[in-house]
Amino acid sequence: MRGPALRHIYAASDLHTDHAANMEWVRALASRGRYRNDVLICAGDVSDKLQVLEQTMALLSDAFGAVFFTPGNHEFWVRGRSRDAGDSLEKLAAIFA
Repeated sequence: MRGPALRHIYAASDLHTDHAANMEWVRALASRGRYRNDVLICAGDVSDKLQVLEQTMALLSDAFGAVFFTPGNHEFWVRGRSRDAGDSLEKLAAIFA
């Protein structure tokens, strides 16, 4: 038994959900249920924080039937004491894990 056919393909980048207003926009997408039969291509620059990236991707996965993600330069950033990983390559491995 097949599910409903996917209707539309959307693309977005530079969501920067570290900013509250941008995260609220993503939450609103998920709550509407309007895009559940659609595909999203998310072309990076979501967040430099792994926890925020994970939360955003979970919301987008709830909002859309399928989500394809490729990291942008912000996902590779490692800064000071708030570093999620030792270096950019370790962080990339954590993102894909």
